[in-house]
Amino acid sequence: MKQIKKHMSLLNTMLALLFMTFLVFGIQACNRGSGEEATSGEDVKNEVEEAVEASKEYVSEEKQELVNDYQERMDQVKREIDAMKEKMESASESVKEEYQQKINSLESQYADLQEKVDEFKDTSEEAWEEVKEGVDDAFSELEDAVNDVKGELNE
Repeated sequence: MKQIKKHMSLLNTMLALLFMTFLVFGIQACNRGSGEEATSGEDVKNEVEEAVEASKEYVSEEKQELVNDYQERMDQVKREIDAMKEKMESASESVKEEYQQKINSLESQYADLQEKVDEFKDTSEEAWEEVKEGVDDAFSELEDAVNDVKGELNE
C-alpha cells in the first residue's frame, strides 16, 4: 500500500509537470494574439527542460527511498533467518537436519534476492520500474518462505 501511494504521488507530480508545460505553451499562444511580447521558443524549451530535470530528480529520490526500504527488509529477513538458526540449535538431531535444509534454502533465496536488489541499485531511472517488479516478487516469495519455516519451527 505504501508503494502504491508513492507511485500515485509520482504520477501526480508527472501530471503536474505536464500541466505546467501545456500552460506555458498556452500562455505563449495567448501572448502572440494580444500583441504583448511573446514567450520565445527558447523560453518554452528551457521551461520544459527544467520540468524534465525536476521529474528525473524526483524519480531518482523515489528510487533511493525504495532502495532504502529494500535494505531494511533484507536486514529484517536476515535477522529472522538468524533467529531460526539459533532456535534450531536446541532442537533434536532429526529436526536439526530437516530444518537445516530449509534454512539453507532460505539463505540461497536471500542471496538471490540480494543480487536482485544490487541490480536494482545499478538500474537507470528509466528502467527501474521493470526491475522493481522482479525484486518485489522475490521479496514476497522469500518473506512467505521465511514465515512458513518459522511456523513449522514453532510447532
